Amino acid sequence: MSDPIETQLSALRGATHFQAPDPAVVRRRGDRLRRRNGALKVGGAALALTLLAAPLLSLTRPGGTGEPTPAQHGLTAADTLSLTDLPERRELDAWEKARAVGPALACVPASVVDQLGASESLQRRYVVQRSTSSAAGPYAAEVREDVLSFTDPASAKAALTTVIARLRSNCAAPDLANTDSLESRTISGPGEGRWELYARTADKVCTECDAAYFDREAAIGVGDRLVLLSLSELGGPLQPKGLRTSMRWLTTRAANLAAE
Repeated sequence: MSDPIETQLSALRGATHFQAPDPAVVRRRGDRLRRRNGALKVGGAALALTLLAAPLLSLTRPGGTGEPTPAQHGLTAADTLSLTDLPERRELDAWEKARAVGPALACVPASVVDQLGASESLQRRYVVQRSTSSAAGPYAAEVREDVLSFTDPASAKAALTTVIARLRSNCAAPDLANTDSLESRTISGPGEGRWELYARTADKVCTECDAAYFDREAAIGVGDRLVLLSLSELGGPLQPKGLRTSMRWLTTRAANLAAE
């Protein structure tokens, strides 16, 4: 019986001017290709069976109940508030980004935050002026935010407990106009925490007047992260309207961003 490979190569030699390869070499290469393709098919089938048998392995926490695993990444700008996240305030200009100076919470000194044991942190500061004020004057409202990342949720929860204790019973702000918290609210939903409202002096505005900064200071635990957030606005003797609603918006937005 004639060799089909030899027959095809003979035809190739007759139709072209190129030297055809040795039939034995062609046969060996064909055998290798068939063996390799067969192995790939077997390996692909085994991999598919493995994925079908354990589809939840890479989608759930070990020992969990189907909850998605949080993204394992360091803090980025997307985890913090931006200008578009800030609430509009009546009679105030547009918010502007400011340099991060001082603690996010006036009641919790930077030294206390440094001792919480965070592995990473990001700071954001935003200010806004009254439409009738000069750009160099004291701010009319300010948002301060620190997002802290910890090695595990337990460490973040312990840090949250420490900060809330400071807010509720041991406020260390040096410019308190009233040592008592004027309002206390529990935060729930995307995260858990609390805010306290303190009145702080506004000496840069005037020294013999009723002006004060109404400063809501919040601590929110979100998984292995802790958000420190404050909204402070100038008023007096009464606080400006709508600040409680604005603070609710900010805490919800900040917690959602930290969770993502």
